[in-house]
Amino acid sequence: MRKIGTLLGTFAFMVPSVAQDLPDVDITLVQLQPNRYEVRIRPDGDFNGFFASIVFTFRWSTSMSGTLAEFAPSPAMMSLGIYPGISGDEVVSGQYTYAPFVAFGATSLMATGQAWTAGQEVSMGTIDVIGGPVDLALVEDDWTAVNNADYYVSLGGVSVPGEIYFSTPTTLDELSFSPDDLQVLHLDAPGHWVRVVAATERDLRYVVIDPAGRTIGQGRMVVPEGSSDHRLNGGLTADGIYLVRLWSEGREQVMRTFLTR
Repeated sequence: MRKIGTLLGTFAFMVPSVAQDLPDVDITLVQLQPNRYEVRIRPDGDFNGFFASIVFTFRWSTSMSGTLAEFAPSPAMMSLGIYPGISGDEVVSGQYTYAPFVAFGATSLMATGQAWTAGQEVSMGTIDVIGGPVDLALVEDDWTAVNNADYYVSLGGVSVPGEIYFSTPTTLDELSFSPDDLQVLHLDAPGHWVRVVAATERDLRYVVIDPAGRTIGQGRMVVPEGSSDHRLNGGLTADGIYLVRLWSEGREQVMRTFLTR
C-alpha cells in the first residue's frame, strides 16, 4: 500500500499549490464515546498546499467481537476529496485484526480556504465500532511493515515523516474514574511492572505513552480489588515520566507513573 500511495501521490505535481516547506504530520486516535473514535492529524509546520494521500491502519484483538463501520470524514476532509476507506478487507493475523485505510486528495487546502497551523490538531473524521467494544488502536508493527500498511502521508506528491502519538480525549473529564477509585504507582524495569490499586475488580484496557507522546505499548489487565502488580507491554527504554491510559465500560483515566531502574 505504501507503493500505491507513493505512485499516485506523484499526481499531486499536476495540482496547483503554494511552494512551501513541508511539515511532518503525526496522527492520533481519540476515543470520543465508548464505541466512537476520531482520527486527528497534527502538522509541525504551517501548510496550505495539496494533501495528496494518506495510509493508516487500525488494529484490535481478534478475541473481541466488534468490527468497524464506514469511516465518516470531517467536512474539511470532504472538501479536499479525502475519503478514507478500507483497502481490501479486514485481515486476521495471529491475535489481531487489521484494517488498513487509504485516501487520496483532489485539491489543495488553499483552494478550499483552508490552512493548517503548526502544532494544531486537524480532524480527519470519525469511525464507529459495531457489534461490541474493541481495543482499537492506530498501529505500525511487523504486520503493517510487510503489508505496505505503515502510516504514510504525502503532501504535494512528496512523502513526509510522521508518527502515531497520544492525544488526551476531549471527553476525559466526563469519562474519568473518581480519584479514589484507581491508582497507578511507579513503573519498574526490568519487566515493566506497574502496581495498581483499585476499589473494585476491573477488566481494563491500557496504552502506555512515552515522554514524547508516542504510544509504545498496549494490552489488557484484570485488576482485582486492592493492590496488584501487572506487567505492561511496550518498548520502555529510558527512565522518565510515562502516561498510562486505562479504560473500562466507557470510563477512562490517564495517570502518570515513573520508570526507574
